[in-house]
Amino acid sequence: MKNIATPNYPDLAETRFQELCDWRNVTRHKVNQDRTGWDYLLEFERDRITGLPHDKQPGSAAARIQVKSKAGGSTSTSVKLSNALRFTREPDFCFIVLFWFSKDGLSEKIYARHFHEPLMEAALRRAREADRDAVDALHRIRVPIGFTAEDDHSGDLIEWMRGICDRQPENYASDKRKLAEGLGYNDSRIHGKFTVRREDLQTLIDHSVGLAPVAPIESVIFQDKRFGIDARIPVFEGKPTVSHINVAPQPASLTVTGLSGHSATIDGEMRSFALPGLPLATARGVFSSPTLNVTIQGDGHFGISYNLQADTPYALSSLKAFCDFQRASRSPMTIRLNVANMPPIETTAPAQQSKDDDWFRWLGAVADCLSLVCRTDNAPTFTIQQIVDQEDAILRFVDSVIDGECTVQFTLDREIEPLSGLRNLLGYVMVEIGEFTFWAILRRPCLRYETEGLRHVVVFGNPVILDGVAVRSSMQLQRETVQERFKKLSQQIGTGSMAFNGGNLSALGGESLDINLVGFGQSAPIR
Repeated sequence: MKNIATPNYPDLAETRFQELCDWRNVTRHKVNQDRTGWDYLLEFERDRITGLPHDKQPGSAAARIQVKSKAGGSTSTSVKLSNALRFTREPDFCFIVLFWFSKDGLSEKIYARHFHEPLMEAALRRAREADRDAVDALHRIRVPIGFTAEDDHSGDLIEWMRGICDRQPENYASDKRKLAEGLGYNDSRIHGKFTVRREDLQTLIDHSVGLAPVAPIESVIFQDKRFGIDARIPVFEGKPTVSHINVAPQPASLTVTGLSGHSATIDGEMRSFALPGLPLATARGVFSSPTLNVTIQGDGHFGISYNLQADTPYALSSLKAFCDFQRASRSPMTIRLNVANMPPIETTAPAQQSKDDDWFRWLGAVADCLSLVCRTDNAPTFTIQQIVDQEDAILRFVDSVIDGECTVQFTLDREIEPLSGLRNLLGYVMVEIGEFTFWAILRRPCLRYETEGLRHVVVFGNPVILDGVAVRSSMQLQRETVQERFKKLSQQIGTGSMAFNGGNLSALGGESLDINLVGFGQSAPIR
């Protein structure tokens, strides 16, 4: 019987591959030293783009190929884990090509896979398992690679590889690097655990919500977890010099309703923390806002502290909400804390008294009056100190726009006809606080008018704001705008109106003023 020599399948596969490259006129570079798993480096020339200059034409695309061969059996192969990791990190395109021959030598198929996400993930997962098991000889570990009918490229191998290289963006290398760095990490890369002495648990809870400066951590270990497997060597293990643990805040609002009928809602954020197995009284929660903080214990105890600083900028809306809270808290009250994704917390509290109550009442009146001229698109901010610095000007503004009758007495240097048709007092008032100017144009209806000789007494009713705004600008720059607007509104209102010094209400109370009468046909100096 004559012996038939067994074909040299590895060399036959490489010969077939070289022929395919030559038929498609693809530049191939055979690897002389087979140390890193590559058999060939291919260069695919890219088509020139019409209209682009020479220096901006795309260069060739490089692809690294490992050629495998197999006679009979399943359509699968394997590569060393050390090489698979190189394929994962390699910035060029990478392909695994299998020449599969039937045992009788009558048929031949070519399978190929792009070494991308699925194969990269398999290599990285196996590498992490080897690290866990303290196996460092990665060249002794095989990574299986299977092929299906979809991977059969017997008739289009070179063109298929060229197509992948052509359709990928120019930043393929950076995208592949990011993919290799991110595969296997789901929610986070680092996780860990720490130890605390039992007697320090309450301090830990307090610290987590901001009630203690430092976390009393005895030891900590941080580990890199990939594919659910911890790295053999921790990122850090030991006792930290300083430790901080902060609970993520949740949007929240605090609503206070007093028996007096006053109510207030303050927006802020909530941090809360409790340890399973400990008494409920050890749990802590802290509601924080720009103007006040509320501490909540697990047993339901509420503690409220103010957070006003003289030089800290506050939004007018925050100051108004704080002043509304002050009003509501002067009587027994119900406190309701609403936290996102949590059931509301509710309790009652007795009336709160403050040694600064008179000042808070004044600040509340200021906040109310300034808010009257703020539109929805205004967001004025200023400090408490800036309010104090402008106290006199603010008082004039408040007196002008707050409800209440206004009595004007004046004496003329000559007799005039009684102002029997007087209907309104018109005027404007301005105040500058920090970077913002507040102004209001208002009308007060005439309630009573009396005259005796040269002396005149007029009583006007509650003010009606005709126009107003808070704007980031100086009062000097705004004055002309306000005066023009006042003049226009005065003309629209018509006859029977009185104004002083061109409408400037801040001038009331002076020794010498000008009275302006609309519709009476006269104007006279007042002393």
